[in-house]
Order: sequence, then structure tokens, then C-alpha cells
Amino acid sequence: GIISALGRNHLGINTFENFIQTDAPINPGNSGGALVDVNGNLLGINTAIYSRSGGSLGIGFAIPVSTARTVLESIITTGSVTRGWIGVEPQDVTPEIAESFGLQQKSGAIVAGVLQGGPADKAGIKPGDILVSVNGEDITDT
Repeated sequence: GIISALGRNHLGINTFENFIQTDAPINPGNSGGALVDVNGNLLGINTAIYSRSGGSLGIGFAIPVSTARTVLESIITTGSVTRGWIGVEPQDVTPEIAESFGLQQKSGAIVAGVLQGGPADKAGIKPGDILVSVNGEDITDT
């Protein structure tokens, strides 16, 4: 198969984002198999497939090996995985959005929605706020 996209988000598969998209056949029931390159290097763990026929032909999705390692280490160390969340619905700041808001920086995230009672709401983040960095690290995309 061929890897056709990295960092796929908003798939509705899970709350996890950042899937590897591939056309490699993934049969129902064999999620968890290795996604490897031509040299046998592990790239990801096959997770799901979108198929109109319900078979192995379609668009496959894998979790990157870096994420799998992080999860494995967390389970070994603590017995569970804790994922952070802030409770916002972000959208990428496009050059057009940056221009309309008069932003110097042409990247970041605009807050489209805030989960009531979530961490962002408690921190005072509101819809329409524009996030350009967190702890000094630039936000390049959502």
C-alpha cells in the first residue's frame, strides 16, 4: 500500500487525532497489525478502515508508531493512559482569517466553540479567541 496522508484529523473514529492514511488493505478484525515501510521499519499500528463494501479495500488509518510507543510506556509505567484536553473546537488560522483579524502571525487556531465547564471555559477562553502560542511554542495548526 501507499501512505497518502499524515496527520489526518476529524475522522470520527475516536477522539484521537493524527492518523496515518494508507491504501494498504486492512481486513475487519485485524486492527493492530503493523504498518511498515519497504525496509520493514515500523511506521504505525493499523487501526481502522473506511470501506463502502465493508471489506479490506478502502482507506486505512494507522496510529503513528511514536504515539503507540508513548501509550505503551504510559501503560507500563502507570497502568493507564491519560490524555490532555482543553475543551475547545479549534479551526486553523488561514491567511484570510489572519488578514481579517489584523494578525501579524499567519498561523494559529481560532476558537470556534468552548465546552461549558471544561478547562478552557474555566480559564476564560471564549469563542472567537485566537491562540497563537502555548507556553512559548507557536501553534502551527489544529
